[in-house]
Amino acid sequence: MDIFPSPPGKIQPIRIVAQKNPYTDTAGHVWKPDRYFMNGSLVISVDQVQGTRDPGLYAEERYGNFSYAIPVAQGRYAVTLHFAETHFGPDSLGGGGVGSRVFDVDGHGVALLRCFDIFKEAGGDNRAVVRTFHDLSPNAQGKLLLSFVSIKNYASLRAIEVIDESP
Repeated sequence: MDIFPSPPGKIQPIRIVAQKNPYTDTAGHVWKPDRYFMNGSLVISVDQVQGTRDPGLYAEERYGNFSYAIPVAQGRYAVTLHFAETHFGPDSLGGGGVGSRVFDVDGHGVALLRCFDIFKEAGGDNRAVVRTFHDLSPNAQGKLLLSFVSIKNYASLRAIEVIDESP
Protein backbone atom coordinates (compact mmCIF):
# COMPACT_ATOMS: atom_id res chain seq x y z
CA MET A 1 0.00 0.00 0.00
CA ASP A 2 1.30 3.47 -0.88
CA ILE A 3 1.49 6.08 1.85
CA PHE A 4 0.16 9.49 0.89
CA PRO A 5 1.39 12.17 3.36
CA SER A 6 -1.24 14.77 4.11
CA PRO A 7 -2.64 17.16 6.68
CA PRO A 8 -4.29 15.49 9.70
CA GLY A 9 -7.61 13.91 8.76
CA LYS A 10 -7.10 14.23 4.99
CA ILE A 11 -5.21 12.15 2.47
CA GLN A 12 -3.51 13.64 -0.54
CA PRO A 13 -5.31 13.06 -3.83
CA ILE A 14 -4.53 9.75 -5.46
CA ARG A 15 -3.90 10.15 -9.18
CA ILE A 16 -3.45 7.11 -11.40
CA VAL A 17 -2.83 7.27 -15.14
CA ALA A 18 -3.27 4.17 -17.33
CA GLN A 19 0.33 4.35 -18.49
CA LYS A 20 3.64 2.67 -17.68
CA ASN A 21 5.31 5.93 -16.64
CA PRO A 22 4.24 8.78 -14.34
CA TYR A 23 2.70 11.86 -15.90
CA THR A 24 2.85 15.45 -14.64
CA ASP A 25 -0.15 17.52 -15.72
CA THR A 26 -0.22 21.24 -16.57
CA ALA A 27 -1.16 22.06 -12.94
CA GLY A 28 1.96 20.28 -11.71
CA HIS A 29 0.10 17.26 -10.29
CA VAL A 30 1.95 13.96 -10.59
CA TRP A 31 -0.11 10.99 -11.78
CA LYS A 32 1.42 7.67 -10.79
CA PRO A 33 1.69 4.83 -13.33
CA ASP A 34 -1.18 2.36 -13.54
CA ARG A 35 -1.60 0.41 -10.29
CA TYR A 36 -4.17 -1.38 -8.10
CA PHE A 37 -5.79 -3.00 -11.16
CA MET A 38 -6.77 -6.54 -11.96
CA ASN A 39 -7.02 -7.71 -15.59
CA GLY A 40 -7.27 -5.64 -18.72
CA SER A 41 -4.38 -4.48 -20.90
CA LEU A 42 -2.58 -1.23 -21.66
CA VAL A 43 -2.40 0.17 -25.18
CA ILE A 44 -0.85 3.36 -26.56
CA SER A 45 -3.09 5.70 -28.55
CA VAL A 46 -1.80 7.26 -31.76
CA ASP A 47 -4.34 10.10 -31.93
CA GLN A 48 -4.14 13.20 -29.74
CA VAL A 49 -7.19 13.79 -27.58
CA GLN A 50 -8.93 17.17 -27.78
CA GLY A 51 -11.01 19.00 -25.17
CA THR A 52 -8.41 18.87 -22.40
CA ARG A 53 -5.45 20.93 -21.22
CA ASP A 54 -3.62 17.63 -20.66
CA PRO A 55 -3.73 15.46 -23.79
CA GLY A 56 -0.78 13.46 -22.40
CA LEU A 57 -3.10 12.14 -19.69
CA TYR A 58 -4.98 10.32 -22.47
CA ALA A 59 -1.94 8.90 -24.33
CA GLU A 60 -2.61 5.31 -23.21
CA GLU A 61 -5.61 3.36 -21.96
CA ARG A 62 -6.49 0.32 -19.91
CA TYR A 63 -9.07 -1.72 -21.80
CA GLY A 64 -10.87 -5.04 -21.38
CA ASN A 65 -12.86 -6.34 -18.43
CA PHE A 66 -10.93 -4.97 -15.46
CA SER A 67 -11.23 -3.61 -11.97
CA TYR A 68 -9.37 -1.42 -9.48
CA ALA A 69 -9.07 -1.81 -5.68
CA ILE A 70 -7.60 1.50 -4.54
CA PRO A 71 -6.41 1.55 -0.90
CA VAL A 72 -7.65 4.54 1.10
CA ALA A 73 -8.36 5.47 4.73
CA GLN A 74 -11.94 5.37 6.00
CA GLY A 75 -13.83 8.43 4.80
CA ARG A 76 -15.77 9.81 1.85
CA TYR A 77 -14.23 10.31 -1.56
CA ALA A 78 -14.88 11.84 -4.95
CA VAL A 79 -13.70 9.63 -7.79
CA THR A 80 -13.08 11.19 -11.18
CA LEU A 81 -12.73 8.93 -14.23
CA HIS A 82 -11.12 10.11 -17.47
CA PHE A 83 -12.14 8.60 -20.82
CA ALA A 84 -11.50 9.17 -24.53
CA GLU A 85 -12.54 7.12 -27.56
CA THR A 86 -9.55 6.80 -29.88
CA HIS A 87 -10.26 3.40 -31.45
CA PHE A 88 -13.81 3.74 -32.75
CA GLY A 89 -15.00 6.56 -35.00
CA PRO A 90 -15.54 7.25 -38.71
CA ASP A 91 -11.88 8.13 -39.32
CA SER A 92 -10.37 5.86 -36.66
CA LEU A 93 -8.81 2.41 -36.88
CA GLY A 94 -11.95 0.61 -35.60
CA GLY A 95 -14.46 2.53 -37.74
CA GLY A 96 -17.99 2.80 -36.42
CA GLY A 97 -19.11 5.40 -33.92
CA VAL A 98 -22.04 5.55 -31.52
CA GLY A 99 -22.68 2.11 -30.05
CA SER A 100 -19.29 0.66 -31.06
CA ARG A 101 -18.04 0.49 -27.44
CA VAL A 102 -20.51 0.21 -24.56
CA PHE A 103 -19.74 -0.74 -20.95
CA ASP A 104 -20.81 -0.39 -17.33
CA VAL A 105 -18.84 1.05 -14.41
CA ASP A 106 -19.68 -0.12 -10.89
CA GLY A 107 -18.43 1.15 -7.55
CA HIS A 108 -18.74 -1.54 -4.84
CA GLY A 109 -21.35 -3.27 -7.03
CA VAL A 110 -23.48 -0.12 -7.37
CA ALA A 111 -24.00 1.35 -10.84
CA LEU A 112 -21.96 4.48 -11.48
CA LEU A 113 -22.37 4.38 -15.28
CA ARG A 114 -24.76 2.15 -17.23
CA CYS A 115 -24.38 1.45 -20.93
CA PHE A 116 -21.67 4.10 -21.14
CA ASP A 117 -20.66 4.99 -24.70
CA ILE A 118 -17.61 7.28 -24.75
CA PHE A 119 -18.09 8.26 -28.41
CA LYS A 120 -21.72 9.24 -27.80
CA GLU A 121 -20.97 11.15 -24.57
CA ALA A 122 -18.06 13.05 -26.18
CA GLY A 123 -19.93 13.81 -29.40
CA GLY A 124 -17.22 12.07 -31.44
CA ASP A 125 -13.84 10.43 -31.23
CA ASN A 126 -10.56 11.77 -29.83
CA ARG A 127 -12.34 13.95 -27.26
CA ALA A 128 -11.92 13.84 -23.50
CA VAL A 129 -14.85 12.81 -21.30
CA VAL A 130 -14.65 13.22 -17.51
CA ARG A 131 -17.14 11.84 -14.99
CA THR A 132 -17.02 12.49 -11.23
CA PHE A 133 -18.83 10.53 -8.52
CA HIS A 134 -19.15 11.87 -4.98
CA ASP A 135 -19.59 10.39 -1.52
CA LEU A 136 -17.96 7.02 -2.21
CA SER A 137 -16.54 5.13 0.75
CA PRO A 138 -14.11 2.21 0.98
CA ASN A 139 -15.09 -1.33 1.80
CA ALA A 140 -14.24 -3.02 5.12
CA GLN A 141 -10.73 -3.77 3.79
CA GLY A 142 -10.11 -0.05 3.12
CA LYS A 143 -10.39 -0.15 -0.67
CA LEU A 144 -12.42 1.75 -3.22
CA LEU A 145 -13.62 -0.91 -5.67
CA LEU A 146 -14.28 0.03 -9.30
CA SER A 147 -15.34 -2.52 -11.95
CA PHE A 148 -15.41 -1.93 -15.70
CA VAL A 149 -17.67 -4.45 -17.42
CA SER A 150 -17.88 -4.73 -21.19
CA ILE A 151 -21.23 -4.88 -22.95
CA LYS A 152 -20.07 -4.32 -26.54
CA ASN A 153 -16.35 -4.47 -27.28
CA TYR A 154 -14.11 -3.66 -24.32
CA ALA A 155 -14.37 -1.14 -21.50
CA SER A 156 -11.75 1.63 -21.60
CA LEU A 157 -10.23 4.06 -19.08
CA ARG A 158 -7.45 6.68 -19.23
CA ALA A 159 -7.05 7.90 -15.63
CA ILE A 160 -8.53 7.90 -12.11
CA GLU A 161 -8.39 10.66 -9.50
CA VAL A 162 -9.48 10.08 -5.89
CA ILE A 163 -10.07 13.16 -3.69
CA ASP A 164 -10.83 13.02 0.03
CA GLU A 165 -14.22 14.67 0.71
CA SER A 166 -14.30 13.90 4.42
CA PRO A 167 -15.16 16.90 6.61
